[in-house]
Amino acid sequence: LLAEELQMAWPTKTLCSEDCKGICKKCGKKYEKENAPDVIFCMLYPALIYTLFSKKPIILSERSNPNNFSFRKRCIIKSFFKKADGLVFQTRRAQSCYSKKLTKKSVVIPNAVGNPDAYNIKYDGIRRKAIVAIGSLKKEKDYNTLIDAFNIVHNKHSDYCLEIYGKGALRDELEQKVSSLNLKEVVIFKGVK
Repeated sequence: LLAEELQMAWPTKTLCSEDCKGICKKCGKKYEKENAPDVIFCMLYPALIYTLFSKKPIILSERSNPNNFSFRKRCIIKSFFKKADGLVFQTRRAQSCYSKKLTKKSVVIPNAVGNPDAYNIKYDGIRRKAIVAIGSLKKEKDYNTLIDAFNIVHNKHSDYCLEIYGKGALRDELEQKVSSLNLKEVVIFKGVK
């Protein structure tokens, strides 16, 4: 998982060397100098390294279910979280996986699902009959359940398609599932744009 997250976090800017992934101390300091951020907000694990050298306030975000991590990965993440000035969690359950000391400097900002304001936005354009999912193709995202749910929807609304944007280790497995459900024409894996 960590290698996949590193790939997803690779910057598109010129790096300090051919071997650099954009998260080294030299590139981080260069980014800070060129952009002069007031705060650094890190959402991907490779960016946690900023806690080791940045003098700016740092807010880190837990975007996954910590219960799915190996003991080693949880320990590494916790060590970085201790150095952060603030933490953001998507759920109280994820927040509860960490010590009281860490949760005191944290806040939960949930997804828009269940937020009534998200459903009050009006759109006047022509809507495509497409359901779109975006994210890494990994266990934590539970695309198997999405595909099963879409299969039920498609039986009642055959004019809809499911577009999945992202890459990851489960792509072949998910494509096989789509094929076994005879959904290849309506479930489209778009990769990363």
